[in-house]
Amino acid sequence: MNKIIIIFFVFFFYNHSAFAGDIEVYKNTILHVKLNDIDLNLGENPVIKIQISAYPFAGVEYNKSKEFAYEQIAVKQGNIFNVPSLSDILYMYIYYEGSKAPIGLHYWIDNIYIIKAGSNLNIDLNKNDVKFSGEGALIPNVQSEIIQHSYKVVTSDLKLLNDKAYLRYLQKLDKSGDSALKLQLRVIESHRLALGEDFAKVLTANCYGYRYYSQLRSYDLQLRQNEDFFKVFKKYYNEKIKIRVLPKFANKILEASPIFTNYLIEEFNVIERMGHYEYSPTLSDSCVRKILQNINTNFDGDLRDKLLTIFALRTNKNEAALCYFDEILKIVKSEKYNTLLVSKIKVKEIGVPFKNFSLEDETGKRFTLDSFKNQVVVLDFWFTGCENCAILNKAMKPIINYFHGNTQIQFVSVSIDRNKQQWLKSVEMGNYTHDTGINLYTNGEGANHDLIRYYNITGFPTVFVIKDGIMFSALPPRPSLLVQNGQEFSVNGARLIELLEKAIN
Repeated sequence: MNKIIIIFFVFFFYNHSAFAGDIEVYKNTILHVKLNDIDLNLGENPVIKIQISAYPFAGVEYNKSKEFAYEQIAVKQGNIFNVPSLSDILYMYIYYEGSKAPIGLHYWIDNIYIIKAGSNLNIDLNKNDVKFSGEGALIPNVQSEIIQHSYKVVTSDLKLLNDKAYLRYLQKLDKSGDSALKLQLRVIESHRLALGEDFAKVLTANCYGYRYYSQLRSYDLQLRQNEDFFKVFKKYYNEKIKIRVLPKFANKILEASPIFTNYLIEEFNVIERMGHYEYSPTLSDSCVRKILQNINTNFDGDLRDKLLTIFALRTNKNEAALCYFDEILKIVKSEKYNTLLVSKIKVKEIGVPFKNFSLEDETGKRFTLDSFKNQVVVLDFWFTGCENCAILNKAMKPIINYFHGNTQIQFVSVSIDRNKQQWLKSVEMGNYTHDTGINLYTNGEGANHDLIRYYNITGFPTVFVIKDGIMFSALPPRPSLLVQNGQEFSVNGARLIELLEKAIN
């Protein structure tokens, strides 16, 4: 049975924030949530989860930093949350999940609602709209109106892309994006007096973030896959995009904006990779160095710390960036960002004791970290339906066969499937696992399991190599299915074997 999940990610922005004054106790924020979507099957017991974080990030980076604070609460027609307000600003994300979940602009991952602490809000959720009423409703309602004017790629845009009319595609998206931005800015201007200058500026920065962030992100996907698109875009960027003039915002405004800072990091990534003959799918060492230099030269204070933190979270699976994390930690002075980096990055360093766990296999036998004493463990995390997990499983078979019979190494797979029967069926089919390994299950907790959260695992598959209970590699080479003629293993497959032999010896 499919569940419909409505999740409110509520971000607390602590007292050193842009708008906070002296330390004080704020009134709790009350959220009255009601579903008004007749297409949703309320008999499926939809649930609401409130998650609290100290970090004003957009959706993807938030998912890499989230800390859970509330249990799921069953909902039919609505529910009430009494949220402790530790600061004067909160950030809220509304998320649906389920077979009939609404698909539209209002439920996009980057739509972060900024609300005042102490508000008493009624939140009505419809298929294509989010409406607020009650005390403090103006600010989120303005944001809901802004989201209505966001530009969404249409069929005619995709046709230009498919027809390889790349210049016309770029020109059309820019024209449509500019038109949407103008409408959004008019919304803010019409409410500027009621919003107050600080909120108006943060929402304005967000609008520019919406305008460029998602667009650059979609370009990045094309740039990595299409050499012809790369050539056209590079010329177009230098002639059109590079010369655009954006408004100047104070650091405190940008630090409070969940979207604009993500746009800045996205542009750094695109610019540095575009400076090379080919558009690399990952950042090279020289690109990482230039981005860090750019951030440190042009920004300071909490804004610099936030940008460095976003960059570190985004590149924590990039080998070229790993060697710079200690340097980033030394630069980041803000306690909240430094603490996050330590908890999410330092735990993956080589030589750090791996977190203990207690997980069951198909027969109910329980395994802990101590179950693998004096062994090298290749630990991979997956879920049913993960295409890349299935690909990795196929690519790993030659490596597993290579070590067959070697008792010094153990291959262990951990599924985050919530449904145990689904997990057992997937193990039996062998699309994600192999019959000589140990198959474990996160006890129905899925991605909420403490082990997943501790290691900030937000992408799958994720693989760690552990030796004698110590982290040996948090980013081992990932073998592929592409094997050159006359070779038994892929290039990364051979590198992984070399790494594992080094661990064994």
